Amino acid sequence: MKFGLSSLYLINKPFKTLVNAIENSDVNYWEIADEDLTRLDNQRIKLLNEIKSTRNLEYTVHAPFADTNIASFNQALKQLVMKQLESSLRHAHLLESSLWIIHPGMHSGLTAIHPNEDFRINLKSLGYLAKKADDMGIKLAVENMPEPFPWLFKRVSEFEEFYRELGSEDIGIAFDAGHANTAGQIDDFLKHFANKIIHVHASDNDGTFDNHLPIGQGTINWKKIIDKLARNRFKGFIMVETLNDPMLDLNKLRSFYSE
Repeated sequence: MKFGLSSLYLINKPFKTLVNAIENSDVNYWEIADEDLTRLDNQRIKLLNEIKSTRNLEYTVHAPFADTNIASFNQALKQLVMKQLESSLRHAHLLESSLWIIHPGMHSGLTAIHPNEDFRINLKSLGYLAKKADDMGIKLAVENMPEPFPWLFKRVSEFEEFYRELGSEDIGIAFDAGHANTAGQIDDFLKHFANKIIHVHASDNDGTFDNHLPIGQGTINWKKIIDKLARNRFKGFIMVETLNDPMLDLNKLRSFYSE
């Protein structure tokens, strides 16, 4: 497994702050959040690729997630969201990222009136984006989501239904342990989707809210998770998503693995 950092902790800082962090650390694996002040464009991609050309770096890209409901009943709004996401896919391609992480859709005020329709829209949107990603040589990973918000895909049962309905598109899971902790689903995901989890987000919380605490300051047993992933022969990235001094948390996770 490969341990790296998400740029989430710098998402509200000037982009140059992220550039400096990449240049001045020994971290080789970075997940770039294509959102807020770290949103990507051609000039920023060129700069990141210039850094990569001098070091042994690998980037992954997290798709925009603010106000991006791919299960929206409003077709005009959904088309705008899909256009933005396709642009992010192109950013991932230009960064030579092998992986693009995306949030699923969410329920809305029409969910009770049209039961299961948002699930169907979500399925169609993910299938479409997975095909676009595959055409670019990129793997799509959809993230499990936290309580108490109205997201789809919080539980193993939802993913099981999704994969039954999906058909041929090959979509992996970006396993966010913090999200799973708020839904009481950590063990279930690790048990049922060992062959589907291709990416991991690492932070901590007390099980009530996804507040991205440092490793060890919540109720998540990260040593157990690392051991389980190792037994499952997990070869993907574990990206630290804590918000304060994430290098400390990166070193903790590395130590769990070395033990």
